[in-house]
Amino acid sequence: MSPWVEEERGSAEIGGDFLCSRKPNPFSVAKDGFDAATVQENSHNTRELCVKNGCPMEYIHKDISSVRYEPTHLTEWANIAMQVVEG
Repeated sequence: MSPWVEEERGSAEIGGDFLCSRKPNPFSVAKDGFDAATVQENSHNTRELCVKNGCPMEYIHKDISSVRYEPTHLTEWANIAMQVVEG
């Protein structure tokens, strides 16, 4: 699901039949400064909707053209995603 999809509807319609492949907005790692709280909130919301609707999920960060010379943004994003998935 793209960053602009209606997550509630998407996860409900996917249900347990398919995998929700969540693709968050790449701007979260490409902007100046890393907003960990927003990344965590967005990731948590996706997880909660998928759990609620019995929808298996994965996070995929794609279409990244820049991290503004801050590759640690990717590491931070990955750490947050792992924390959210682990509950």
